[in-house]
Amino acid sequence: MASVTFAQPALPARQPDGTPQKFADLVAFVASPSERFINCTALVVDGGMTAV
Repeated sequence: MASVTFAQPALPARQPDGTPQKFADLVAFVASPSERFINCTALVVDGGMTAV
């Protein structure tokens, strides 16, 4: 995880990243009737840290 440690000073402060509301929003999005074609996938909720 050296790349994350290196990049953290350049990232804006987003405290806290994993709020219960953010996870609830994801569940509501996936469970909505208009998103019935989303299946067999892992949705990552990490504030964009996987892009670092």
